[in-house]
Amino acid sequence: MPVRIRIGDNSDDPRVISLQDYVDGRANFTLHYYYSPTQQEFGGQVIGIQWDDLQNAVDSFIKDTGTAATNVALRFVHCFMPGLSEAPAVLFLRLQICGMTPSAEPPPPGVSQVYDLDTTGALWYEISEGSFISTTDQTLFGTVYLSNFYYKADPASADLMPLTDGPAAFVKNLVLPWGNEILQMYLNNGSPAGAGINFAACSYVATPEHANVEWPHGMVVYLTNSTGQPMLDNDNYATIFHNKGADYGTMCPPNCNVYLEPDI
Repeated sequence: MPVRIRIGDNSDDPRVISLQDYVDGRANFTLHYYYSPTQQEFGGQVIGIQWDDLQNAVDSFIKDTGTAATNVALRFVHCFMPGLSEAPAVLFLRLQICGMTPSAEPPPPGVSQVYDLDTTGALWYEISEGSFISTTDQTLFGTVYLSNFYYKADPASADLMPLTDGPAAFVKNLVLPWGNEILQMYLNNGSPAGAGINFAACSYVATPEHANVEWPHGMVVYLTNSTGQPMLDNDNYATIFHNKGADYGTMCPPNCNVYLEPDI
């Protein structure tokens, strides 16, 4: 698939997030999502692990199933651990590594291809700060997350809506492609040795086809170099993801068990 809009300018590609975009998305998430009606603080809003841990897991799936890298999907489930005793309340993620195959379903506006997720031989992991471990929990939603989080459509309002009140509205999981987004980001940054990969809770206005609330809980994925510095800036480069993050994920609901490839 094409990865350029104009040589020297990657700003129009829907998969790409600049430093300013990232900062705005984090601010939007803070304005619209709260832990408990008392709006308690919580951690895990940016989760960092080693790139090699994710790469090795995907390589294992590819080896076991024979799936091409361009047909690997990463499905992330929003999860939460409330504060217990001295432990802080934190967001974390569960990850399903699976396949995706072209669907006969006609694509909605702005989408070039719909892919159905194929969970044959899927692998599951739990991702928290600095930790990437296999898990037997294969639930496609985080019950504790949904039971503890609240959404505020208008930051100036006192009205908070429990996520459990909108079972068809609030994002439970989201899918990003491995080959054409996450791996592409790594390669476009020169395959940095000792890199970290980070998953940040962010929120952006999305079109009606892609979200059921104005400010959905999404995610920006970005790299850090071996010294821990984020590989994000606002400049333009000849390669799409150089010093940029990735965020074009398909949100469930409303689009479940599929990946929607953007029309670029």
